[in-house]
Amino acid sequence: MAFLTLPRAQFRFTAAAPATYRSSAGAQRGFCARCGTALLYDDGTSIIDVASATLDAPEYAPPMDQVYIADAVSWADGVPGL
Repeated sequence: MAFLTLPRAQFRFTAAAPATYRSSAGAQRGFCARCGTALLYDDGTSIIDVASATLDAPEYAPPMDQVYIADAVSWADGVPGL
């Protein structure tokens, strides 16, 4: 899943905030309460990760790097050029 990482101070919801689930002691995940779509990852630091595919215009936030490549499933080739 691709995420857009933003400084928390520059992020806000323009409509209702999503439902949340505390997925570990230090983090929570935001999701749509109606359909279950994953929306964000919040570990309480100065940044927040928003699922890129859920943006109104995801083409304005193309991937810039890849992480956890060593843990990827064998059929995931990643993003060419990164």
